[in-house]
Order: sequence, then structure tokens, then C-alpha cells
Amino acid sequence: MSYTKLPVLRHGLMVRHPHLIPDETIAVRNSIVRTMMKSNNVQALVIFSDAIHNAPGCYLTNYPCYGLGRESVTVLGLNEGPFLFTTEPLRNLPKVDLFTTCPVEKVNPASKFIADGCAKVKELAGEGGAIGLVGTSAMPVRRSSVVKKNLEGRSVVDVTAEFEKSISSKDSTSLKCIGAALKRARMGFDVMREKAQKGDDVARDSTQLAAYVDYVLRREGCEDTNILISIATSPSSRVGQRVGYPDSSKLHVGDTVMAFVGAQYARHWGVVAGVFKLGAMTDKESEAFTVLENLKTTLPSKVKAGMTLAQVRVAAESVAKKIGVTLVSDVPVAEGIGFDMDEYPSKETDKVEEDTVLLVSLCSEFGKGVGTMMTSGMLLCGAKGGRWLQ
Repeated sequence: MSYTKLPVLRHGLMVRHPHLIPDETIAVRNSIVRTMMKSNNVQALVIFSDAIHNAPGCYLTNYPCYGLGRESVTVLGLNEGPFLFTTEPLRNLPKVDLFTTCPVEKVNPASKFIADGCAKVKELAGEGGAIGLVGTSAMPVRRSSVVKKNLEGRSVVDVTAEFEKSISSKDSTSLKCIGAALKRARMGFDVMREKAQKGDDVARDSTQLAAYVDYVLRREGCEDTNILISIATSPSSRVGQRVGYPDSSKLHVGDTVMAFVGAQYARHWGVVAGVFKLGAMTDKESEAFTVLENLKTTLPSKVKAGMTLAQVRVAAESVAKKIGVTLVSDVPVAEGIGFDMDEYPSKETDKVEEDTVLLVSLCSEFGKGVGTMMTSGMLLCGAKGGRWLQ
């Protein structure tokens, strides 16, 4: 059976998850954002979400822009809202309303979603009230020009940075969702390793193996996956090995597999990445892997809220140096993860907020006899240190 020929059931896997994301959580999130609005003297907020990311609109509405491939505008007033405007065709609204926490406003035609959203935010802001913008600076020109036209003459304030920070500090609901996603990502990684090491038919090449893991995870309710595989067939090819898109490479006994399995569940991402061998590791390979795992064990106490990503990287490099390891420079040590795999903090100057979750990747070269070794984890950051999510 060829798993690469199975249809991707992306749209059919969108559900409400009320046991993980109760309405009370969304109400608290709206209150948090309203507090931020007041501190910025903003009377109403308009939030743009593209079809590439889940956040920020999903944070307030549970509407999965990324999963459905739609754009949206979310409008929030100090006392009303949120109001959700999307590019969903009207025929889809009854089904979409089943998994959002507020009804989708009827927009006809759907291309008017920005204009209708801007009209609503002006209404909520009142005459002369300041309007906060989130995500509009990253909009394509064809979209940003519509915003500019519809808000012309109004006082606007870009509060994207403040909003992103509030999302990066994960509430208990997000942590539960991330935990559920991480559990599935770990299952996907384990299934990949088991099938590859047993030489099952689904592991006859890297593309089939990735497609099979995708199939398994979607049956577990995942909304999307991100699966990368790299196969090294010789000691020399293991030097400089990095994960990449499956390319139908054949798997053989003795190969070293570097894999990245991302699973999206309940609008949040979980990731497990690492290295395994098709056969027994040599003593040198086992020793190198143990060294990285020891580094992973030591790191959480060195990472605290308030640090920048640059400081997190330096802390990891410092611990690595003490045990004789040099981390590669082309793999980010840490980046924010949650609603998206590239959310705040993502730049070296971005600060880690308390309860931020970081995807930590520890990757090092151990020479021709061993090659590249990698391990990863999702680190919950606190004021006094971090802890690995399980």
C-alpha cells in the first residue's frame, strides 16, 4: 500500500475540543487582551490572521486560519466582542461555527472581510477613539491597502508586539493542548523509529515512512503534521547531516536517521526531534548521544524568564563547552512554539516571558566516526528556571 497516495483529510479534523479549550478560558484571554488595550489607550482592536499561522486570531476565537487555509479579521472592543470576519464562503459557516467560540460574521462576498471588520472596529472605537492594530504590518500589500483605506483619518496604534507577548505566555489551557500535541508527536517519532528499525514495508523509503507517520497521527486527531527526515548511509555522510524534506531515499541496516516530527492538535504544536540508527549504535555513537542528553538535563536550570533568545543560546553554548561539546551555528537553539512553530519569541533580541514554551534543539558535530547528533525538547520557562514538558 502506498501511503503517499492517501488524501490529506485536513479540513475534516477540525473539532471544538471543549474538554481542552473551555469557553471560560477564551473569556479570560479576552480580558487579558482588554487590559493590554487599556494600557495602550486603545478603544477597539482589529487583528489580522493569515492562512500560514494560527495565532493571533485563534487565541481569542479558536478559529484555525492555518488549518483551513483562510484569512481572518478579529475585532475586539473594551466591552463587546470578539467579532470574527473570515474569507469562509457562507455555505461553510454552519459547520465552522461548531468549532469556534464566537459565531463567524456573515460577509458577502467573502472578499469584503477586511472592509467589514474595519467598519466594526470603527463602530466599537466610537468617534475619535484610538484603534489598535495587530498583524497588519505583515499583511500583503493588496490587504494592507484595504486596511489603510478603510481606517483613513482614524487614530491607529500598532500593538502587535504587546499582543504577541501575551500569547507567548501560555495559560493552563494552552499547556494542556501543547501536552496533548507533544504526546502525539512523540508517538509519531516512536512509530517512525519502530517501523524503520523493523524494516516494515511502510519504511521502504523516507517518503513512504513520512506519509505513514502522517496517516497515523491524523487518525489520532491531529489537525496537521510537519515531518522531516534525513538518512545518512555512511560515516562521512553523517557529518553535516540535517533534517529535510523526505526525498524517497531508501533505508538500509546501518543507516543513521535524523527525524523531526511536528504534530498539531487542538490548535497547538508539539515537536519531537532526534537521531536513531537502523541497527546497534557503536560505542562512540552511544557516548556522543549520552553527552547531548546530559546537556539537555542540565540546561533547564540555566534558562529563565526575562532572558533574550540570544542569552538562552549563550547559556546552552556555555554548558555545552563545559562538557566538551560545540553546538552547530545553523540550527536555532531555541524558538517560541505553541499556536505556531515560529511564534514569539523568534528573534535573538526577543525576551522570554514567564510560561513561554521554547522548542530547544541541541545539535552537535562529533567528527567522521560519529557524525551529527541531535536531541530536542519543549521547555516551559519560569522565573527561576525551566522544565521539560513530557
